[in-house]
Amino acid sequence: MKLIICLIFIIFCRISVCQTRHDKVELCDQLNWNSFYITTNHFSRLVLNESLTTLLKQKDKNRFLDLIQCIHKEDKTVAIHILLTNIFEADKNSLSISYEYDKDSSIQTIKYTYNSLSWFYSVEKDSLYVNKRDTQNIYKHWRNYIKRTTVDRYR
Repeated sequence: MKLIICLIFIIFCRISVCQTRHDKVELCDQLNWNSFYITTNHFSRLVLNESLTTLLKQKDKNRFLDLIQCIHKEDKTVAIHILLTNIFEADKNSLSISYEYDKDSSIQTIKYTYNSLSWFYSVEKDSLYVNKRDTQNIYKHWRNYIKRTTVDRYR
């Protein structure tokens, strides 16, 4: 009888862990450069796509903290930072855009900065990218945030 109970417990725990891992991977897979866009009318505004907006409405906010494991993937860094900022630092909402011109006064690079994270659009290469240093800094920021909030939760 003890053996059966033990086996049931092990199987249940295994299923639970696998499901959690699957959720983390699925959540990370949903985020990329297409998770948001920037509108520029009279002022610039960051707009979240439907899937990112849906994620923000979920009740269990703590599960999003696991996203920092994916933050080093270049196509996910900005979307993860935007999501975590909207959940945990909603009062911070700073977006700036600057332009780098080449000699003939055409735009070479567009630099976007949202709450301390910068990413770039190369006009020549028609691609978006994040510098490794910026990715590392934002990773440290969220890791430290998690440490602070985890410690505060158990005081």
